Amino acid sequence: MAITILRLGHRLVRDQRLTTHVFLAARALGAREGYYTGQRDQQLERSLEKAAERWGGSFRVQHLESPGSLLREWKGKVAHLSVYGLPFQQALPALRKARSLLVVVGGEKVPPEIYQRADWNLAVSTQPHSEVAVLAILLYELRGRTFPSLRGKLQVIPQERGKKVISLRPKK
Repeated sequence: MAITILRLGHRLVRDQRLTTHVFLAARALGAREGYYTGQRDQQLERSLEKAAERWGGSFRVQHLESPGSLLREWKGKVAHLSVYGLPFQQALPALRKARSLLVVVGGEKVPPEIYQRADWNLAVSTQPHSEVAVLAILLYELRGRTFPSLRGKLQVIPQERGKKVISLRPKK
């Protein structure tokens, strides 16, 4: 399944870390690309490009003036994550059957067209929450609780204590 993320309403000063983390979680959990609306943030775009280059995968992110054209042209299914949606577990079987899925992650105010265009308006919790957390939970469950294998220039070696990162670049 090809998964794409749409992050709505990015604000440079307020949302820089949050939007970065939305896309980092998406990349690490198997999304192939991301789009965002709101203010254009070239630093965000460069940062995510470098992360994919260093840590693996081909994840890319692109700014959109508005979500309308993407939503109109999207050929797959659309899942909008919202506190006000139905429990996401109910939709998991249908979500897993989708060939391509656009996951919409809200911002300050979500336009009504998102709720109308979505095939599913889904909630992970009915309490206020982080966009990063709900996206990670959805992707984790959607992919059968597995993580994609991404091979980049760097690799973390799991260990109980400390940090170990190795370079996979060939030595000259």
